[in-house]
Amino acid sequence: IKFKSHLRNIFELDNERENKLLQIPEITPEILNRMNTGPDPYNYLLDRGLSQKTIDYFGCTFTNVWRAWDKIKEEYRYEERIVIPGHTEDGKICGFIGRTPVGDEPKYRYTKGFPKSQLIFNYHRARKHTSENGLIIVEGPADTMQIHEIGFPNVGGIYGASPSEEQIDLIIRATDKVFVATDNDKAGRIAAEKIFNALKDVVDTNIVNLQTFKDPGE
Repeated sequence: IKFKSHLRNIFELDNERENKLLQIPEITPEILNRMNTGPDPYNYLLDRGLSQKTIDYFGCTFTNVWRAWDKIKEEYRYEERIVIPGHTEDGKICGFIGRTPVGDEPKYRYTKGFPKSQLIFNYHRARKHTSENGLIIVEGPADTMQIHEIGFPNVGGIYGASPSEEQIDLIIRATDKVFVATDNDKAGRIAAEKIFNALKDVVDTNIVNLQTFKDPGE
């Protein structure tokens, strides 16, 4: 299989063809790892305090086949991205998340059809560790990995600052105690309030005070 051509089809966001990701078993993190384009994405993970063990645990790889529109040049360009597998509730890979190692926007890109509003990042692993310490909820994969790194495997990310009803339901089904640690900005505080109001009558719900830090990863 010519995996480069398949990757190009998967990661081009304007591609009108149906995403065949789940029907191509050869497309795996191991193959994506062959597409490593340099040290910048890897160094970004190290700078955020992630060990090699955690990088491997989450299946982080790197690619530059992610396609985006360059508004200035009015042409498509390929971005260097940290690539992280996203999983269903039962642990099956259902797409990939691309996190920029620099200040590009959007911060995260997703393979076509990725149902992020219906999922919680790391949920299939985190739910196994909630019996004693509950579930920690953060916004994104990067924060999730950093909290995991310091010894809290019971952490999941809601892919942004606007939790959906499906994500609220996943939280309720996973635990009877929740710690909400969304970002310390307006969007994060609104998200925390929304989660708190949705859960307070069902599970023991707590909002983490980040004090002066901008996010739980920091």
